[in-house]
Amino acid sequence: AFSRPEYGLYALGVVGTAIVSLMLPLIFLFLGKVVWALLRPPAVFDVDLGEWVRAYDPQALETEVTSACLIIELLAVFILVGAIVQQWSIGKAAELLTTRLRMTYLEAILRQEMA
Repeated sequence: AFSRPEYGLYALGVVGTAIVSLMLPLIFLFLGKVVWALLRPPAVFDVDLGEWVRAYDPQALETEVTSACLIIELLAVFILVGAIVQQWSIGKAAELLTTRLRMTYLEAILRQEMA
């Protein structure tokens, strides 16, 4: 009952929490793509030629890793915004609720007879 006026702030805090919670698995997904790209063998042995041949394209590897890292940075920005929204809205709701409870408590004390 006391926290009803802050339901909007609580909802905003839940949205911020959802943003932060959903971004972390995505970051790990793209981090895995970077690690997988870097773990590919640089050369393979060609049995027909009898020698080692390059098994990757350096430009393609650079493009793949760079694009994944840029996506990770973008997701980190979303996490930052989500965390700021989350912390601010929950903190503001708690501040307003605490102020209202203190005022109610003070009014109850001041209504009492001083005898």
